[in-house]
Amino acid sequence: MIGESAGSIAAPLYAGILSDRLPDARITVVGDASGSYQDVPRINALFAAWGISSAIPAWPENAAPTDKQWSPSRFVIQSARHDAEIVFAGHDHASDDVPERFVELLGIPAKKLLSRIHANEQQIERAGVNLLSYAGPGEEHNVFSDGPFYTETVKGETLVDCDQRNRRQTGRRRALPKCRVG
Repeated sequence: MIGESAGSIAAPLYAGILSDRLPDARITVVGDASGSYQDVPRINALFAAWGISSAIPAWPENAAPTDKQWSPSRFVIQSARHDAEIVFAGHDHASDDVPERFVELLGIPAKKLLSRIHANEQQIERAGVNLLSYAGPGEEHNVFSDGPFYTETVKGETLVDCDQRNRRQTGRRRALPKCRVG
């Protein structure tokens, strides 16, 4: 399952819902271009104002978080707690100006995009989730709907080649290993 831009924020929750409906399926979810949205009060308050708690699946794992504790990172963490077999992956560009503009509107300094991506990955991994990620160079916003999936490189390796290498090494299709700029 792939979510792009704003659609990638909720993609982990949809992966959990899908795992409920297809319990024997192997599910991989890739979020494209939302790895820099932090777990900070301004963003969490925005989700609360939108009434996010009314859309959260009624899983036992979701009983504890309050409205103001829901964030993009929390969506991944809670979905992984619900189904540890889901594979979570992310793709981001180091200089994507779309999330920079959104966080600036919320009064959050925008020029630290890559450090925010790394901080969010660390938060998710500290919660026990194996998050596979690819942080590529450039200013593109999305990668899966056009050419960068096949052409962009990190340390000489394209995103598609990184995925293929991982598949050969594991003998099965999995999500992306950590490949990143900086």
